[in-house]
Amino acid sequence: IALNKWKVGAVEGTGTVNFTGTGTASLSATTDGNGNGPITVTVANSVSGTPVKVSFTGTNTIYTSLGSIPDDNTLPQNTEGTEVLTLSHTALDANNWLVVEANANISKNGVNAVIMSGAIFIDNNGSATTANRISEATNVNDKDLILPIVSVPFLAGTTTAQTFKLRCGGSAGTIRVNAASLDGLGRYGGAWYTTMKVTEYKP
Repeated sequence: IALNKWKVGAVEGTGTVNFTGTGTASLSATTDGNGNGPITVTVANSVSGTPVKVSFTGTNTIYTSLGSIPDDNTLPQNTEGTEVLTLSHTALDANNWLVVEANANISKNGVNAVIMSGAIFIDNNGSATTANRISEATNVNDKDLILPIVSVPFLAGTTTAQTFKLRCGGSAGTIRVNAASLDGLGRYGGAWYTTMKVTEYKP
């Protein structure tokens, strides 16, 4: 934060004070003309449950034939489906909580019954951290849908960068992302995006 006029208690100045982050920063008051210093500027910490950092990405890349994700009661694996997005997030504090959200523009081609799925993975973990599915019956022809995938809050656990990966697929048939079910082509001149976001919260 850059301030061109500041005041802390009785200490006032017209110079520029720069500070970043949260917590307490000790600054030298060299611009107030009264010889006051050093002073302490306290930056209010975020309240519990407040978002402190957001990472976001999106893609309008067209995927016309995704790999299979079985519709069973096992965790989706990082070898199933097709990876459509990756996002790096470096937590500010290992004790903060993360929530991962994705919205996939997913579609099916044909009249076969099919389950369209999406799963989010962290780094090279073999099993998904969260997943979701949409069911389409046999009497429904080509169908375009938005598939939301939202994790429960989980502990960041580290301040090292983590890579989040979105993989999409289906139980059978031709499953697409960012492509119309009828012809497999994009829409809206590239403004049709599949997205992923990581939000970090103070506990």
